[in-house]
Amino acid sequence: MVRRLAIVLTCAALLASLWWLVERRIALERRQALSGALQSSAQLAAAYEQQVYRTLKAAEQVAAFVREQYLRQGARVPLSAWVQQGVIRESMFRIISVVDERGEIVSSSQATGRVNYADRDFFRLQRESQGDALFVNPPVLGRVSGSWQVPMSLRITRADGSFAGVVVMSVDPGNFTDFYGEADLGARGLLELTGLDGVVRGRKIGHESRFGMDARRLPWFQQQATQPQGAFLDDGQEIDGVARVLGYRRMAGYPLLVTVGTAVEDALAPLRQRHTRYRVWMSGISVLLLVLVGLSLRRRA
Repeated sequence: MVRRLAIVLTCAALLASLWWLVERRIALERRQALSGALQSSAQLAAAYEQQVYRTLKAAEQVAAFVREQYLRQGARVPLSAWVQQGVIRESMFRIISVVDERGEIVSSSQATGRVNYADRDFFRLQRESQGDALFVNPPVLGRVSGSWQVPMSLRITRADGSFAGVVVMSVDPGNFTDFYGEADLGARGLLELTGLDGVVRGRKIGHESRFGMDARRLPWFQQQATQPQGAFLDDGQEIDGVARVLGYRRMAGYPLLVTVGTAVEDALAPLRQRHTRYRVWMSGISVLLLVLVGLSLRRRA
């Protein structure tokens, strides 16, 4: 009787040890996979930052060229002809306009009629500023196009330092989330460009694109106030309940924040099949061991 009890206890201890080792291996591989996903998200955020940076620099170059020509030629700047002739080749711009110090459009790549932008942020902030930086406005409903767009403006300054207006270029908010397809973030990934004013310039989750939301309560927006870049696991409760591995970076030279995320389940998907195999094999070993112990006990009986 004592010997049979010892066999049963030994078998139970062996099975418990084997299952503990398997589950420990699974937990270790999960931690390693999440660590790799965090590094990958940080790298993707850096790549996304570079893409946005190139886009903004291209916009700055076009705006600086138009500004220089306007200061030389005045309102005779033929923006529409330059676009048609390919002098300005950036196809991402829906419209390029020169706005004078009163907020009136004096030259544009499209027929506009009389439009005044004196109340728009991209005009007011440039008028009040003495700097020479590109301003990326929150999305607005265009007064010429009638569609949602993100205006970007560059200040025009006369030789005496006085304000002479702005060069403004408008792009589709979706232009800022084209990187989603290149990064292969899966069906539940996240890509976001947000201003440090807390307004989302563009966000894409799966096939859904949105913009204009308030991002100030989002964990990555709050973290960037003290850490300009980072990667972490987010439970997704502030957006859609999908847990994600996120990487974010505050852009150098622009008051913007880029964020890239992959669903945790998608990041761990390659491990699922392997972990299922581990448990199937361990279940088979357990059954075999129990059968052998049962046969041994029966012979002894």
